[in-house]
Amino acid sequence: MVGAPERLIFEGGPILEAPLEQDQESRRPIAVDGETLGVFERQLLQDPAMRDAVAHADFVTLSIGSNDMGGLLFQYLTGNCDRSCAEATLQTFEAEYARTIGELRALTHARIVALDIYDPQPALMDGYVLGKLADVNALIHETACAQGVLVAGVNAAFNGPDGKGNPLEEGYVGSDAIHPSYAGSAVIAQAVLEAHC
Repeated sequence: MVGAPERLIFEGGPILEAPLEQDQESRRPIAVDGETLGVFERQLLQDPAMRDAVAHADFVTLSIGSNDMGGLLFQYLTGNCDRSCAEATLQTFEAEYARTIGELRALTHARIVALDIYDPQPALMDGYVLGKLADVNALIHETACAQGVLVAGVNAAFNGPDGKGNPLEEGYVGSDAIHPSYAGSAVIAQAVLEAHC
């Protein structure tokens, strides 16, 4: 979900539309920026309004994991989380992701598209972290597809098929060097339209 002046709409069809032309209620996001998978999973299990929204949705996208990976990256790069800590965090992510995909699939027969994770700043990553991002994206693909959920290849769209592309240089990442720009939002929308297993 991306803010004004244009907005990438995941809750309706994946289209770019000026905010004043949107039907705000039918396209109301049910998640907020900054959530981690664990927080989202708890909300999905415990919030009746969220469960109802998912149950009655025509189309659902799951774009989650970037904050989990970003937090882990920060902790790892600052020396506050070594490789054993990182492995434990990734095991927790794997279990939470599988449960979340299963719960989404159980709640709705709507088309669900999961987005894999792009690397906004590849120059900051060492080989270990890049390998873990590849592992998480493989997990997203395997887990989602096993439950009939399509996957949008955002990582390949942003970082290239070899993972070495720089989305900052392509203009896909905004001024905060993390979140997608307008051009990046259009790339994500196209990846959602082309989602597959």
